[in-house]
Amino acid sequence: MIKNPKWLSLLLGNCILIFVMQLINNGLGALTINIYINALFLFIPILLVPYSTGLLSVIITSCILDASALFPFGTSTVLFSLVYTVYFWIYQRFKSHSDLHNMLLLQSANAITFSLMSVFINSSNYSNFYFWASILLNLFFSQILLLFITRWFLSLQYSLLNCFAFKSQFRSG
Repeated sequence: MIKNPKWLSLLLGNCILIFVMQLINNGLGALTINIYINALFLFIPILLVPYSTGLLSVIITSCILDASALFPFGTSTVLFSLVYTVYFWIYQRFKSHSDLHNMLLLQSANAITFSLMSVFINSSNYSNFYFWASILLNLFFSQILLLFITRWFLSLQYSLLNCFAFKSQFRSG
């Protein structure tokens, strides 16, 4: 797992995405919209590297995200590890790996992780209409942005793997 240095390349790409995500959320702060595209941290390793290498990348990236989170440390690490494992298993069981199939899995992973993180952060606001309206609005904009940023991030990760002379098994259709 640690002997395979591909996780360092994935981690570098994830740090770039974290930085870009923070810039976007900072720019949209006045509109009270927060973009959440963390499913990319889970799904891109499924496409490019073996399970153990991807899991190591997911664990380290989620520890970085946990450092600035509003909930107890380790919450997103456990959640992301579980979701990564389930989606890796689902991805391996399907015979067709088309772009539409991959995008549906990515969108559903993003919706699940976003929903669970929202529940962990705001456990006292469930009866507030504004809470649910802002959750749905943030999820809507996150899913739309995910459609546009996925190709860029996949190309970035693939380029980083090639830059460091790693051969990746891109398993998309």
